[in-house]
Amino acid sequence: MSKGPSILSRTLIAVIVSTVITAAVQALAALIGYVIARVPHPVFFAGLTFLVAFIPAVGAASVCVVAAALIFATGHPYMALFLALWGFLVVGLVDNVVKPLLVRSGMEMRGAVVFFALIGGLGAFGTVGLLIGPLAVAFFLALLRMYQRDFRAA
Repeated sequence: MSKGPSILSRTLIAVIVSTVITAAVQALAALIGYVIARVPHPVFFAGLTFLVAFIPAVGAASVCVVAAALIFATGHPYMALFLALWGFLVVGLVDNVVKPLLVRSGMEMRGAVVFFALIGGLGAFGTVGLLIGPLAVAFFLALLRMYQRDFRAA
């Protein structure tokens, strides 16, 4: 008798949705920086930022650094410095705030647990660890709940 989606399927959906939304938030934050720094074709660079945000080793901030180098090469060193700092401090760090909040909202885990599951999964398994880490923790918590329900009640 199923009461709805299992904890593992809810976790998988939460991780995938949070990854896409986080990439979109990073692209939007980067777009704001591109417009302020007057990067040519800011929408193109924002789209590129969205795509690169799915690659954890590279990260969305790397597109900001490339755009900053472009701005620097055209003779605008202060705007290039602004964009590089914006990329690292805003675009790069928004991932650490938005993703755990979004993943936590779709799962029955505390924010710190989700954060460490994401970081631990990434460290242990690489990019695919962003899915495996929270799934492994959700599986472990499901096992604990079953143990408590079946053996603690007796």
